[in-house]
Amino acid sequence: MYGYSVESREVSFSAAAFWGNLFGTVLFAVAAGYLGAMNSALLSPFAGILWLVEFAMLFVMSFMRRRKSISYATAYSFTGLSGLVTGVAIGANPVYMHVVGISALETIGLFAVLSVIAIATGQVFLRMGTFLYAMLIALIIVDLISFFAFRTPADQVVLSSIGGLLFCGFVLYDIQRAYKKRYAETVPMLVVNVYLDLLNLFMSILNLNAFFSKK
Repeated sequence: MYGYSVESREVSFSAAAFWGNLFGTVLFAVAAGYLGAMNSALLSPFAGILWLVEFAMLFVMSFMRRRKSISYATAYSFTGLSGLVTGVAIGANPVYMHVVGISALETIGLFAVLSVIAIATGQVFLRMGTFLYAMLIALIIVDLISFFAFRTPADQVVLSSIGGLLFCGFVLYDIQRAYKKRYAETVPMLVVNVYLDLLNLFMSILNLNAFFSKK
C-alpha cells in the first residue's frame, strides 16, 4: 500500500544517504527474513499477529509521512519486521525456498537496470504517479476477489506478471521522485517507499518462479 505526500517544498537530498540507507534497510530485512525462514515452523502460529503489527506500522508511517517525520529508526524497524514476516511465509513454502535465491538475483539485476534508467532520464516517469496508484488499487481489488473466488494457478501467473510490471513502474517513479526532489520528503521516507517497491517486485518474481518451477 502507498501513501503519497502532497508536494509543498523542496528539501535537500543526499544520494549517498539514500543509497546507503536503502542498502542498509534491505540488508536488515534480508537478515530478518533469513531468521524468519529458518524458524518458520516456530513463528508460523504468530504469522497473523506479525502481519497485523506490520500493517499497523505501515498505517502509522502513512500518517507520519504527511507530517514528514519518519526517522531512520522507524524505517529500519519497519523493514526488519517486513523482512521477518516475508521470511516466515517463504520458509513455510518449500517451492519458495527452492527458488528464493534465483528470484533475489533477478530482482537485484532488474532493480539495478531500472535505477540507472530512472537516474539517467528526465522527469518523464514523474507523470506516472496517478496512473500507478490507480493500477495498484485495481490490482489489490482483483487480487482480493481472486483469493475469495478460489484462485487458480493461471491467476497467480497473471496477477504476478501485472504486479511485476506495476512495481517496475513504481521503482522508476520513486527513484526519479527522489532525485528530482519534487516532494518534501526526508531520506527515510524515500527509502521506505523504494524498499516497498523492491519487496513487491521480488514477491512478484518469486511467485512466477515458483509457478514455473512446478512445470
